[in-house]
Amino acid sequence: MRRTPHHRNGPVAEFPIGCGVNGGEFIITEHLYGEPEAGIFRGRVGGAPDGQAVLITTGTAQADVFAAVFERLEFDGIDGVSELLCINRLDTDELRRDAMVEVEPEGQPISSLVGTLSPPSVLSVGSQLAQLLSDAEFLDEAMVGLRPELIYVDAGADEVAFTGTAPRSALFWAGMKPTSIGVPPCFDVSYLAPEVLAVKPVHIAADLFSVCAMLAEWASGQYPFTTPPPSPLLAPLLGTRVPWTGPRELGAVLDRGLDKDPEGRINVDDLIAALAKLQPV
Repeated sequence: MRRTPHHRNGPVAEFPIGCGVNGGEFIITEHLYGEPEAGIFRGRVGGAPDGQAVLITTGTAQADVFAAVFERLEFDGIDGVSELLCINRLDTDELRRDAMVEVEPEGQPISSLVGTLSPPSVLSVGSQLAQLLSDAEFLDEAMVGLRPELIYVDAGADEVAFTGTAPRSALFWAGMKPTSIGVPPCFDVSYLAPEVLAVKPVHIAADLFSVCAMLAEWASGQYPFTTPPPSPLLAPLLGTRVPWTGPRELGAVLDRGLDKDPEGRINVDDLIAALAKLQPV
């Protein structure tokens, strides 16, 4: 990221560290993923070290007015989705960057635990994510952006427990103006359903695909698709399944969730039931 003074006569920091959102209500304090054109940063309310932690997604200008974007991404009523606090411009004289502020869930991203998760923990978190999908389906919402870096867990107990997710970044970036096409991707690996990558209409089956792709990775320790050219980000669309090395019964369930045709996937209720049957008594 390019370096620029974040305030006159002050220290030099990597843009947008030190920038505010919503008139300084939220201050960006730490880079997490990506670049200012499509990135995720940690911030604090008021910039105070003990202020509430928030996730701030940045991007180029939104195509729609902020009120409409907020309403579209609020996801109110889905238990486990973090609260959306604000969508506004960065408080900066630099090139325009819009920002979305979400409460950062408690705990740590589950991405930091991949390869170390026990089978009971995989099933526990998977069941809680499946219940989240049930809430979203009831409200006819598709979140699209579920991925390990944005799913938080409490790893302090014997069994890892889901604490929340901040899944809105993908839809926030999708809402940028067409002139934003070509900005660098925030992540190197995709869990997006094939229909999302093919820019087709999406429903809850797209989120179910993402959950099953993550469960496959957590249970086997490896990403579930080959990564063909031209981009590894297209692996769920153009790649093939790698040989399954996880528990046989779980593999059979996930096979049904990773069908490239959304009509061929297991439904949410059946996924909840199947994961419940696999959990140890």
